[in-house]
Amino acid sequence: MLFRSKWFPAGASFGHTGWTGTSLWIDPTSRSFMIFLANRVHPDGKGDVTPLRRELSTLAAEAMGRDVGAVLNGIDVLAKNKFAQLKGLKLGLITNHTGQDRARNATIDLLHKAPGVSLVALFSPEHGIRGALDEKVSDSKDEQTGLPVFSLYGVRRTPAPEQVAGLDALVFDIQDIGCRFYTYPATLINCLEAAAKAKKKFIVLDRANPIGGNAVEGPLLVGTNSFVAWRNVPLRHGMTLGEVARMVNAERGFGADLTVIPVEGWARAQWFDELGQPWTNPSPNMRSLAAAALYPGVGLLESALSVGRGMDTPFEVVGAPYVTDDVRFAAELNRAGLPGVRFHPVRFTPTASTF
Repeated sequence: MLFRSKWFPAGASFGHTGWTGTSLWIDPTSRSFMIFLANRVHPDGKGDVTPLRRELSTLAAEAMGRDVGAVLNGIDVLAKNKFAQLKGLKLGLITNHTGQDRARNATIDLLHKAPGVSLVALFSPEHGIRGALDEKVSDSKDEQTGLPVFSLYGVRRTPAPEQVAGLDALVFDIQDIGCRFYTYPATLINCLEAAAKAKKKFIVLDRANPIGGNAVEGPLLVGTNSFVAWRNVPLRHGMTLGEVARMVNAERGFGADLTVIPVEGWARAQWFDELGQPWTNPSPNMRSLAAAALYPGVGLLESALSVGRGMDTPFEVVGAPYVTDDVRFAAELNRAGLPGVRFHPVRFTPTASTF
């Protein structure tokens, strides 16, 4: 790690540092490598080239451009391959405002303009095609492309047979946050099943799990599946939506013609702030990576407490009218000694949801 530089990604690049100072680092994603030849033991064995080799590695990465160590989402990989997997197909795109490439170009616009690609319909999940709604979503028309937008969070949550009849494939591109009761995975599963029944291709433009792909935590679902409980997986499931699609397609026997355009360069230990990608709020109250990290646990409390919906920092505050002593409340929580968590007394008036 003392040679990796600040750009080569941890977990996705690797190398070796020799005792004399000779060092090698390789980044498969950018197809680049750095070799440093040195002899710190000359002349008296007291030399130290660690700061120098780290600086040289950083300079080399920067000289090769910003894409060294870059994590590419499915849409970036698709564009890099000149949309080859979609050529000649009539497409319906399930997406929202989080469907974008690393330069913030909307997937809607990229597919609409791509040569040989025919985008004919859009499907909108919860919060709408632009992610601004916290209510039921209606069918509409996209102002920029003129394409019809069919809601999957209104009178229906699955594409109707007549809406997919004229399509060759459904394409899915939405950023999830890695929590079971977020609704985007349920939308994915409903659309995957609809594609299987209609004998249409289903293509997932995959995205990294923003809170990492190693930690799997929290209680399993008890009871039947629902739109906010799509399978008996832990609350923090550790999967990408492409992995969810593969798992559900196999376990439920959908038999869908499924293709996943994978994320490139992502190490499962990486969180979103290590990916070099722009953050876009996945939903109105998911306003930061901190909120996404807290959501799987804090969201469990929402029937009994306000979790700050409508405030500037949703899921970073909790409270209720019956908590009359905020100082004592914070002190009792801190006494539990939960690793990585600190509680501070605060008073607030929520503008949405519980209380």
